[in-house]
Amino acid sequence: MNLLISITISMVIAFLLLLFGPFWGTFLGFSIIAGCLIRVLYLLAEIRKNLQAINSGQTRTEPDAYLKETSQTAGEKLIVQKKA
Repeated sequence: MNLLISITISMVIAFLLLLFGPFWGTFLGFSIIAGCLIRVLYLLAEIRKNLQAINSGQTRTEPDAYLKETSQTAGEKLIVQKKA
């Protein structure tokens, strides 16, 4: 339903831009697109800031310890498979 409404509103806006003539229609069309792109960049910056705030309290694991742990478990699985 939201898609149908969006398509209808886009058609009405496009028709209105055609009525304004080539110069003003183009100017208004690019203004709308530029405004949408700036808003998207602003929202992405806000999301990034929120994610950094969430992740700032978490600690990272040591890569060597992780690799050592996974190699031990993989080795144990191979030993179990060979015994069976």
